[in-house]
Amino acid sequence: MFNIYETPFSNDYEVRKQLLYNNNIALWDVLESCESIGSADDAIKNEKANDFKLFYQKYPAIKKVYFTSKAAEKYYDRYVLKSPDKSYFVLPSPSRANTWKSFEEKLQEWNIIIH
Repeated sequence: MFNIYETPFSNDYEVRKQLLYNNNIALWDVLESCESIGSADDAIKNEKANDFKLFYQKYPAIKKVYFTSKAAEKYYDRYVLKSPDKSYFVLPSPSRANTWKSFEEKLQEWNIIIH
């Protein structure tokens, strides 16, 4: 996100939150909780989705939703369902496991999709 918004990188949590706030970005996981052995998406079980209905009621200006993986979109589709008043996009996963694309390739795709 720092690269996309041409801002110097920071590890400071407050600076990171401010970057999102300054660019009108809400960040929320699709799943509130789950059980998993390891970090693979297919290891997830007993998942519980966040309450997006309440979230969208509280923040009605949200019109674009971005997923950082196809798995996140899959859980969203399973528990939330897409609304015709929003646009949905799957971004290239930032995960290091997504090794078939370089950081620069992922960054270029993120830039195109987000802007």
